[in-house]
Amino acid sequence: MNNVLFDTNLLIFKACRGKLKFIFMVVLLFSLVLKSNSHSQSNNIFVGANIGVYAYNSENNNSVTEESYAFSDLVLIYGANIGLLENKLLPNELIVELQWKQSKPFEKMEIETTTLTSGGKTNEFDLSLTTFSLNLAYELDLGSSMNIAVGPTLAMFLRTISSENTEWWDFEDRLNSFGLGANIYFYIKSSNYLIGLKSIYTHSLIYDNEHRDLSNYSQDFLSVELFVNYCFEF
Repeated sequence: MNNVLFDTNLLIFKACRGKLKFIFMVVLLFSLVLKSNSHSQSNNIFVGANIGVYAYNSENNNSVTEESYAFSDLVLIYGANIGLLENKLLPNELIVELQWKQSKPFEKMEIETTTLTSGGKTNEFDLSLTTFSLNLAYELDLGSSMNIAVGPTLAMFLRTISSENTEWWDFEDRLNSFGLGANIYFYIKSSNYLIGLKSIYTHSLIYDNEHRDLSNYSQDFLSVELFVNYCFEF
């Protein structure tokens, strides 16, 4: 029975072999036409740096002391990124980017404390906000000279307040959170460089609160960043 099925399938394959060759040639020709007409049919791995500002940062509105001190200087952003510019699988370009960025105030926070032994003393505290994000952005077909891409962002935030100048002990407060958001890229490709501007909005959804009450706490970030990436074609 198995031999009969095998012989039957072989006869069907031989009968269709000519049609299969024709279909294969049509697909191959169609692929060559697409490749010749496409603006880019090669993928690129890119690495680069970014610098920017927070247009909105909710940490600048969150009070951390009884005096309602706010980190109003948490504005400047700097970081690095690595990613893929995909051109082969989809009609338009797809950006897949892993990004690291950090923000610190220009000056340390100073809080005056009072003790029984030494009276008033000013302690300096460091603040840092570190973000790790996965950005996906798909190019919009708008027919303009500048490429525009939009997509979702998945991010993890690490906010740290620390000091090594307190009188009795080193102080460190960490808050980890995870959030979702959206992005938009404006960019041009020149030779092996990818240069442009991106804006990313994220909202934290999950907090590693370590038994703290964060019911009235929220994190929202809107950044505007200039990036310069170097591309490796493959």
